[in-house]
Amino acid sequence: MKNQLINIANGAKQSASNAGSSISSALQTAKNSAVTVATTILDQDGDGKLDQEDLKQLTQKGLNLAKRAATEVARVASEAAKSDLAKDSAAAAVVGAAIAVPVPLIGPAAGAAIGAALGAYKNLTKK
Repeated sequence: MKNQLINIANGAKQSASNAGSSISSALQTAKNSAVTVATTILDQDGDGKLDQEDLKQLTQKGLNLAKRAATEVARVASEAAKSDLAKDSAAAAVVGAAIAVPVPLIGPAAGAAIGAALGAYKNLTKK
């Protein structure tokens, strides 16, 4: 009976050891796969490794993209500001803010919003 218990315990120990090795192997494979994918995607100079030079190139690409986006936003905003709708809304917002200053609980910010909405409505319903 004692020998059977020892054999069972040794078998369990071996099974646990095998499971631990399998888990360790699976984790190592997952790590290697993640490194390969990251290197493949982020390697900018084609040298097969992710290094400082790749980070510099990625940073520069990000800055260039941000500059182009900011330029486009400025261009669109400039065009929008030239429209009659924007002009009417802005003028009405100034009037609304000035009127709302002495009004309790409304204030200039809400007055400007109300004025801008009324100015836009006026512009859109012009004939």
